[in-house]
Amino acid sequence: MANTMEQESMMEQILRARDHYQVLGLERDCNEMDIKKSHRNLVRLVHPDKVHCSSDSEMKRTERAFRAVQVAYETLSLPHKRKAYDLQLKMQGKSAQFVPGESSNSGEDLDAEDGPTTVQFFTMILQILLAVTIHVAKTALAELLMFHTAQALPLQIAMLAHIFLWAGFGCGFL
Repeated sequence: MANTMEQESMMEQILRARDHYQVLGLERDCNEMDIKKSHRNLVRLVHPDKVHCSSDSEMKRTERAFRAVQVAYETLSLPHKRKAYDLQLKMQGKSAQFVPGESSNSGEDLDAEDGPTTVQFFTMILQILLAVTIHVAKTALAELLMFHTAQALPLQIAMLAHIFLWAGFGCGFL
């Protein structure tokens, strides 16, 4: 049984893809049903059991294409993984280092299979802490400003200084 032209062209398209969306032949604004449908159709075409391979190199090529489809589906089918992947694409400028069938994360992952890199993780944590700190400081300052007492004035000035430092320079003593 020889491979069909459709199988050959699809494997070539998958192996030339530069991101998971191209592997599945989808646009970035696709929905979950589009992802499932594309995955199902591609698996039928490039599954190693469905493709006739006459040599080891053809078998490895088929396995790489199939793995690329699986990794793309695993990444794009789960909303949290897809959001992280989209963020990664934005940060990398469309992933010049994408290799079909391999995880798109660098070796500094917190989890070997998926999730953000260590740098992304700590950046997100620091951004959250900064936002919470600024919110708490602004809320405390607003409450202090409601009371026009002489005792609150030095504290108000100190709080304003901390907010200025956090917002302007990313550091402070809160």
